[in-house]
Parts: sequence; structure tokens; C-alpha cells
Amino acid sequence: MSVNVFIDGVPYGQQKVRGNIKAPVKWTNTVVQRTRNLPKMKGPCIISVLFTLPEDKYPLDLPYGPDLDNYLKRLCDALNQTIFSDVPGHDSAIVGLIASKCKASQNEPTGAKVIIWELNSDYAVPDRAISHLFTEIELPNMLTSLRGDYETIERAHDSIHEFMYLIALCLPTKPGVSWHSKSAFLTCHWEAFHQAHRSFLEALSGYYNTAYVILRSTLELLLKGAFWECLAHECFREKATLLDKGKGKRRSVKDWINSLIELDPSLETDLEETSAAIYDKTAILFNDLQFQKQFVQMPSFSVIIKQLIEWQVVDIPDPYDTLYSNLYTDLSRDVHVIPDATDIGRRFLSEKDFMEIEVMPNELSKYMKTLQKLIDIGVVIELSILKDWIKWGDSTKLKKRLDLLQKLGLNYGARKLKTLI
Repeated sequence: MSVNVFIDGVPYGQQKVRGNIKAPVKWTNTVVQRTRNLPKMKGPCIISVLFTLPEDKYPLDLPYGPDLDNYLKRLCDALNQTIFSDVPGHDSAIVGLIASKCKASQNEPTGAKVIIWELNSDYAVPDRAISHLFTEIELPNMLTSLRGDYETIERAHDSIHEFMYLIALCLPTKPGVSWHSKSAFLTCHWEAFHQAHRSFLEALSGYYNTAYVILRSTLELLLKGAFWECLAHECFREKATLLDKGKGKRRSVKDWINSLIELDPSLETDLEETSAAIYDKTAILFNDLQFQKQFVQMPSFSVIIKQLIEWQVVDIPDPYDTLYSNLYTDLSRDVHVIPDATDIGRRFLSEKDFMEIEVMPNELSKYMKTLQKLIDIGVVIELSILKDWIKWGDSTKLKKRLDLLQKLGLNYGARKLKTLI
């Protein structure tokens, strides 16, 4: 069981002795009222709290804001009347805590974002296990990373989310057209978004090798998702010149798919309407390697990239060198664990304690630039795949994203979007 709630208002900690002395009680009442009907905890739990405070809470003599512990005390006392009212010991049931505060930006609502996870009472997690887990998350390293080149980190993070948000603005509005018609790509795109975000968090934590490994997987998901999306549609298959020939007695994957359609012509319509059906129809190629080796010539990853370039899906300058010879090859260094590219190797070369996981600003900066480049190419790929939806729909909202794409440094993506709207 979990609770996820934003309590809007002005948070307070200790009781005031001057000024608006009723304000702290008002905040307590707000918390009680906002959480009164939420699920009640029955056992040990973990809580995450973010207090968003007004600017006047950061006077010259308190440049970092008021004491966080006082705010937590008042919040938990209020929650004792609601969410923690039934659990023995009330808020003492909290066995793990993540708490932070920040100054509200312009027009940002103030209040407290509260997330509470109840641990399974049938399997109580020892306190020491939770404490150990919090240590392994490397939250201190994340905070150290954010204190570095924050603007670059923020730009990379926002680029990941823009990559996902653009999809929502491209969804079809034409009657009779469903998102299912691009589902082969959208399935991989969704996974790629989450992997890119996970990679980003690993880099903030100081695990650069892991971050790069996940980032390479992100790139492969994007490219293979686009490849299979195109193969699901006749207009792309008939232009797939790089897939014309098989090898020996093996047929090319293009010819093999066409043969399936010859046997069952209704498959063509099925793939046009729900492109993800191609994964079901070709599952034997991945589940039975003996069948693949005997009957179907699967394209190498470099051929997949060349075919996407021929289809004009990867519409960037020097596409093959930029994507394969440079980006993919560089990412592969970490996947194949070249000694200098391991985290221990990086720390050893930097004359740091190679057994200690710590933030390396130069490596973090290099990673963020690589992530930014991958997302930029990813935006081009998604816009290329969805260009017919963009043509049919209202591009007003997409036009408003152009300035942001440029501010984020997604220049390939911005150029591609300009050609489509």
C-alpha cells in the first residue's frame, strides 16, 4: 500500500511567537484535512517528503532556508491524526526517510509532496536492510553531482522528458487512425525513455560504466524499434534495398515477412493497423535460433542503421559515422568492458581511490554530453516515424516546442521538427 499526495499551502515548522502566529496551526489543519480520507498505514513504512517553500522563508540570515527537521516534526504530528493513527507507535513506524526542501520558482505552488510506502507486514524488512539500501542508492553522490555543472545536468534531464512529451503531441487526431498503427515503435520508445532515465540516475550516483551500458541499450531499443516499425509497413518494405538478398539458402527477413503475407494476405492489414503484431509474427526468429540460422538471414546492427538511413529515418548530417562509427562505438567500449572504461579504471587513471564510488566531474560531464547527443538523435527518429501523424494533426503545440528544443541543445531534433510543421 502507498500514499502519494501534494498538500498545497505554506508549510511551517515551529510555533511562531510573532507575526502570523496562527499560520503553523493552519498548516497542521491543512495537512489533517488533506490526508483525512487517505489509506491508513498498518505497519512499518518509508516516507519521502519535499517541502516547496515561498521565497520569504529564505532571508539573508537563513540563505538555505529554515530547519528541515522542524518541518518534518509538524508534518508527522499532523499525520499521526490521519495516516498514522492506526499503526502502533504512530509515526515511529517510519523506518526510512527521504526529506528535502526547495525554494518555489515563479508561479510554482508551495506545499509538501508526500509519498509513503508501507512495507509488507507479512515480511518485515529489518531496519538495517533499509539503512543499507539507502546507502547503496548513493544519494550523497547524486547531491554532489547536482552541485557541479547543474545547468548541463538539468538540460540533459529535461531533454529525456521532452523526448517522451513530444510523442504525446504527435498522437493521431485523424478519424480512424489509432496509436496502434505505430505500436511497434512506441513499445520500444516507452522502454527507451525509462532506460535513458535510469542511465541518467546511475551516472549521478557515480556508476558511469553502468550508465553507459544502459545508454547503449537505449540506443539499440530506439533503432530496432524504428526498424521493425518500418518493416511492418509495405511502403517501407518495398524500399528496403539493403534487405533484398539473403545468404545461401536463407531468405532475407524482408522476403520472409513477405512470404508470410502471401500465405495469409490479411496479415498485411493487421500489420498496418497494429504494427506491434510484427513481434508476434516474427517471434520464432528470436525464440528459435536454429530456425533463424537455417532459414532467415537477420541483418546486422550496422545494416539496420544503414537501412534506417536509406529510409530517411535517421535524418542527420553524416548519419552513419555520427551514429555508428562514433556514438555506438563509443558506447560499446563500456559494454565490452575495456579496462580503462570500467569505473575502477577511470578512478585509477584519475589517481583517485579506485575502490571508492565517488563523483568524477569530468566523467559526469562527458556522460551528459553523450546522453544529450543520443536523445537529440532519438528525437529525430521519433519525428521521422510519426511524420504522417504530424502532417494530419494540429501542429500548433509542436511549434511551441521549437524554442525549447533549441534551448536544450537538441539541434538535430529542432531542425527536423522545422521541416515537418
